[in-house]
Order: sequence, then C-alpha cells, then structure tokens
Amino acid sequence: MKPDAPLTTSRLDLEPLVAAHARELYAPLRDPALYLFIDEAPPASLAGLETRYRVLERRRPPDGRPEVWLNWACRERATGVIAGLTQATLVPAAPALIAYVFTAGGQGRGLAREACRAVLTALFTDWGQTAAEATVHPDNARSIALLESLGFRPVPSTTTDLRFRCDSW
Repeated sequence: MKPDAPLTTSRLDLEPLVAAHARELYAPLRDPALYLFIDEAPPASLAGLETRYRVLERRRPPDGRPEVWLNWACRERATGVIAGLTQATLVPAAPALIAYVFTAGGQGRGLAREACRAVLTALFTDWGQTAAEATVHPDNARSIALLESLGFRPVPSTTTDLRFRCDSW
C-alpha cells in the first residue's frame, strides 16, 4: 500500500491528508474542547495549519528518519464534511502509533471507531504491522472506551498518559 492511499468505510472516505484540507479543517479544529486531553493547541492560523499539513503530506520526515507518516482526513460521505483526522506513524521494529481527533460534529456517532478500524486493517494487512499502540490521557474515558472496543489493552507506560496496545487484528 502506498502512504497516500485512500481508505473507505461504510460511511467515510479517508482521504490522504494534504495542505488543501487545512481550509476545511481550520475552523472546526479551533474548538478548544478538542484539546482537553491532548498535548496540543488549536491551530493559530490557517497559514500555519497549511504549512503543517504540507509537511505531513510528504509522508516522511524531512530529516531522513526512517518513518512513514500515514494521515487521513475522514470525510463523511453522506454530508461531504470532514468529521475528523486519523494518523499512524510507522517506525521500523516498533508498533505502529495511531492517533485521532474528531470534530465536535463528528463525535458521538461511532465515526472515530469506524475510521480507526479502517486504519488498523490497513496497518495489519497492507503494511505488515504486528502491533499498534496509542497513548491516552487518563481522564479521556471516551477514547479509552474506543480503544478497548477495538481490542487494545493497557500496557505499562513511562509517562502520565496511559498506553494501549493491540497485537492482532
């Protein structure tokens, strides 16, 4: 599978993230409620978000590290609106690291779970990954429940965040 391959689910089109997505995502990603449990701030400017996405659309770090960046904008097919983002970072000889953020309008309807299932299927089937991990703030009950519903289990962590791991798909 190519790093810029799209994915689909019954309700979503996961589009490889590109700088052009910033225009549509800037306003929804400005919602401070999205950042209660993640160590990140809302985008300061549209130009800054475009620059960030331009780097991510390369699918590899500019410094030559042997990583692959898989990032998707999750567009709800019925409305045409981007409901969230999913990502996976692949590093040799390590579990894939997944993350996701869904806009206020994309939350509470199982879209994040659906998108993560598609990402995990691609990671285990097309990318040959044997494990995936995610970190979660200990107070983020909804994200913990999402990961557990996907078969992730807690593993020891060296940070204050919880770490979850999935070893099969």
